[in-house]
Amino acid sequence: MDETSLGQFVRQNKLINEVILGVLLPAGGSIPKKSTMLKQIWLSVKATPLFSLLPTATEYMIEKGWTMCFANIEEVGWPIYIFYTLVYVILVEFGTYWAHRELHDIKPLYKYVHAAHHKYNKEDDLSPFAGYSSNPIDGIIQGSPLLVALFLVPVHFPTYLVLAFRLGVWTTNIHDCIHRKVWPIMGAGCHKIHHTSYRHNEKLAVWYSVQYTISYGS
Repeated sequence: MDETSLGQFVRQNKLINEVILGVLLPAGGSIPKKSTMLKQIWLSVKATPLFSLLPTATEYMIEKGWTMCFANIEEVGWPIYIFYTLVYVILVEFGTYWAHRELHDIKPLYKYVHAAHHKYNKEDDLSPFAGYSSNPIDGIIQGSPLLVALFLVPVHFPTYLVLAFRLGVWTTNIHDCIHRKVWPIMGAGCHKIHHTSYRHNEKLAVWYSVQYTISYGS
């Protein structure tokens, strides 16, 4: 390899290392033990069959025509579609915030439902697998606003599916220890604060301000 090629190789690898180690991977010391992650995976696997009941029931209700879902954007037009989608997202965010908050504030709910998830209360306990490592009733309660809001506002069915999938990705992301400010969405850094200090938080930063529960990035 000549000197020019070697220099190019070094520069390329330096860039890759900066991206992988500086952006995508968590800082040293925040990666949990393998045994902790295996426990999280096992609990998630056990909870998955019951977790699936809510989306299954939601799909059934949509197909039966019991909700306000519609199939094609052309049925309402783009401006109304955008408006309905924004209203739906706000309702879901608001409902999920309060569902999560009540899981903390109602002591029997916390003790018998939500506490299983909060046994991961140290920074180096959190991993992407911790997101679904919980009592399945916990996930059903926090996911129920996705269904309830379908009875309150018309929603494009494929858009609902995208938003539901996004919720699953977000749930994994906020437990992955990769702390980046992604305003206005709450990232792993803020959710780490929730797990270690038990302050409430939710996906959109607006709920922090409205509910006076935590300062972003504190």
